[in-house]
Amino acid sequence: MGESYDIAIKEIVTLGFNSETVQLTDTIIENMIKNFQKSPEMSGLLHKVINSKTGTLYQKSHMTSVVACEMIKNLKYNDTNAFDKIAFAAFFHDILLAEREDLAKINSFEELEKARLNEEDWDLVFNHASEASQLIKNHPEAPLGADEIIRHHHGAFNGKGFSNGIEKLPDLSKIFIIAHHFVLELIRFKENGGQPRPVTEELFRRYPSPDAAIIIKALEKALKKKK
Repeated sequence: MGESYDIAIKEIVTLGFNSETVQLTDTIIENMIKNFQKSPEMSGLLHKVINSKTGTLYQKSHMTSVVACEMIKNLKYNDTNAFDKIAFAAFFHDILLAEREDLAKINSFEELEKARLNEEDWDLVFNHASEASQLIKNHPEAPLGADEIIRHHHGAFNGKGFSNGIEKLPDLSKIFIIAHHFVLELIRFKENGGQPRPVTEELFRRYPSPDAAIIIKALEKALKKKK
């Protein structure tokens, strides 16, 4: 799946959607959903993905899908297409960074400024959520609303830059943002090591609204769940 994902996103960026890239995309997304649905608990599946010999973008995509879907289940969110929307959003959210996996780890204005990027790369990071949300509209079977989740995935309503003020965003966008942030921290810890720390405490600080607190508690419940 990891190799197929890398091939698919690079071909879509270069060639756009055709019957082959659509079929490949749909197969990977279906497998992501099936893996989540048949896994008895989230932690085991995350462990398997993060320790696989696959690229960062694929790991981030697959794990964000898993975490967000588990949170949706715990929240008893009433949307029959929620898993599909999340999986499509997870697949496409960083597609514009297909050739620059390092840039996909930037998750705030502070990190963007510290990266000391040239103007082209800075613009790429700043605008990638907005541009990816436009790109997915060309996929003939993308579920309605997946583009909105992609546009919001760094908290900015228009998909440009970053924002911690997510109170007015739709619920699925909030769920995706918090799942995405959690997964980024997992990847950073795997790469950099150091002392383990409770990521949810940072999430409560960064997203202090009552709605976000409910979503973060659903994440905590998923993390505590055992077979």
